[in-house]
Amino acid sequence: YVLPSADNCGMIVGLGELPPHTRMIWHAHPEPEAFCVLSGQGRAWWEVDGQEFSAPLFPGRVFYKIGHVRHDMENTGDEPLRGIAFKIQPTRIP
Repeated sequence: YVLPSADNCGMIVGLGELPPHTRMIWHAHPEPEAFCVLSGQGRAWWEVDGQEFSAPLFPGRVFYKIGHVRHDMENTGDEPLRGIAFKIQPTRIP
């Protein structure tokens, strides 16, 4: 895992886990992000131009969103929702 900083630009990779029957809070990141579901089940939520969308999450599903898009995830199952998150942090121009 590479922490975002002025010296660490590029890809950020992390393992994420959401406990059973919980939901994150709506939030946004400046960078694009892909979340690849490894286990569990849930739902992804995102908002574009004031309109809310959602899609089911299950193993093998990838949830991708561009930067600055408000989004949320919910674990609808009885086991942890686990996945790998990939973000591309803007790189610095020397």
